[in-house]
Amino acid sequence: MVHVTPPDLLSPEFARDPYPIYRTMRNDFPIHNDPRLGWIISRAADVRQALTHEDYSTASYDGVRDLVGRSILEMEGAEHGRHRRLVSPSFRGKPLTSYGEVITGASDELLEDLAAQPDPDLVRDYCALLPIRVIMGIMDLPRQDYAMFQVWYRAAADYVGNYTQDPDVTEAGLRAKRELDKYLQEVIDVRRAAPGADLISSMCTATINDATLTDREILDFCSLLLAAGGETTERGLASTFRNLLDHPEQMKDVRADPGLSLRAFAESLRLNPPTHILLRRLIAGREISGVSVPEGATIFCLIGAANRDEEEFVDSENFNLHRAEIDVNTAFGAGSSHLSFGAGRHFCVGALLARAEAAIGIPAVLRRFPVIRYRDGFVPVEEGMLTRAPRSLRVTFGAQ
Repeated sequence: MVHVTPPDLLSPEFARDPYPIYRTMRNDFPIHNDPRLGWIISRAADVRQALTHEDYSTASYDGVRDLVGRSILEMEGAEHGRHRRLVSPSFRGKPLTSYGEVITGASDELLEDLAAQPDPDLVRDYCALLPIRVIMGIMDLPRQDYAMFQVWYRAAADYVGNYTQDPDVTEAGLRAKRELDKYLQEVIDVRRAAPGADLISSMCTATINDATLTDREILDFCSLLLAAGGETTERGLASTFRNLLDHPEQMKDVRADPGLSLRAFAESLRLNPPTHILLRRLIAGREISGVSVPEGATIFCLIGAANRDEEEFVDSENFNLHRAEIDVNTAFGAGSSHLSFGAGRHFCVGALLARAEAAIGIPAVLRRFPVIRYRDGFVPVEEGMLTRAPRSLRVTFGAQ
């Protein structure tokens, strides 16, 4: 069936289940112009080109500047290269290896609390807490501030996804930014005077060709890490556990071989990406899927649609951690077959940190609880437009 009019990304139908709508868009409307949003593309080839070709700019992200400042998200050219070279060493090599102890400690503590919950929820009690505990741990921040950071994180994440422009959500996000800046400025002052082995100290002391990061740049990167890095990892973990709960035989495979955890995570990033939409702006008019798109156009890149493109993935609508198209050696790098971390020069700088959290955090849950199943009557529901995942996974750890 060929649809006459393009689907509506702001409709209740899309909010409930975007995946059939994505399929319709790939088949019948690979590109169309929604006057409320911009030009929307859904096929993997078009989305990959938009994320990698020099005619596409990240300038569209200036809309979140109030929350994360002039971040690496919107930087281009020499500015982007300088900033990326200064921060990326903190997320690979020896620093990344040292984060393993932080991740393991945070996971173990959360699992003890989870086991004591009378009504355990894998999202509320684990997936939503682990990334923030890890971020705070690699920044070497006090444990007594966990609750405060969780409030800032949730406010920032809600701000990013506030497509309805709810003024209360906007103000809560901006207030969180002000409070976080004040808190971290005091930390930066201390670390500049006496640097340690933590992430903030690393950014304070990083130099390339005499270039350094200013306090403002460090503050803004920390805001971005909290708002974007925390939520995407939370949602990626939540979707992975949901997919394993929905596919008990594949969960059994992961229990038998914990190394498969990364395959399960990578496949969940493909099938249920944490971020469904990435934005670009055309700096030169060009043709996309046979349609002329003008200079200055805002491009909505539908990651959630591209990752299920039948031209790229066999049986693309189904979860299969054993699928041939997923290679864990490339799934967390610029050569990834899925687009959940982006592509090209703006490939997510924190992808390897997310990989480390999944490699440790997923098998830890399966080891701690030999049996995990949904609580009787519970049905998981995905929520969100820009970012999407189950908001709740109520489970029981009863006998087999």
